[in-house]
Amino acid sequence: MRYYHFENLVEAVSRMLERYEFYPVRQRTMQENLKFMQSGEGYRAKLVKRYGSHMKNYTY
Repeated sequence: MRYYHFENLVEAVSRMLERYEFYPVRQRTMQENLKFMQSGEGYRAKLVKRYGSHMKNYTY
């Protein structure tokens, strides 16, 4: 159970993608992916958003 600031989430996903020789993810792509994951067309994922120090934090 770890909370990520959005920018840190983008960096963590990008590092993992680069490890497998994929291109890093962009912020806009990450925003759209999170929106899709929460939708009925996606996985109906329950992403927890906490607001702290004026930033949104995510966990799954």
